[in-house]
Amino acid sequence: MTLVADNEWYTDPDVIWAAHEVFGGPAARDLVNAVDLDPCSSELANNMVNAKVYFDQDQDGLTTPWFGNVWCNPPWSQAGRWLRKALTSTARTTSRA
Repeated sequence: MTLVADNEWYTDPDVIWAAHEVFGGPAARDLVNAVDLDPCSSELANNMVNAKVYFDQDQDGLTTPWFGNVWCNPPWSQAGRWLRKALTSTARTTSRA
């Protein structure tokens, strides 16, 4: 992971490519929107994650419903809140986080 600001980290590309494969995407490094939602992202981060929908810090991914294949690399200062949201979202919907 690469630290960009105090609470903002970017995931290593190899990890993201592996997630795309798990979510049913094509071979690694050929990203075509296997991730439906990244609820805690930014325009810059989504250039790598390539989620169909992403929420940035101006939106509240913790109170918005999650759907589909979810990629979430949360702010580490609030990791517990994001993990709880992932658990409740996957228990109530067809989301995979």
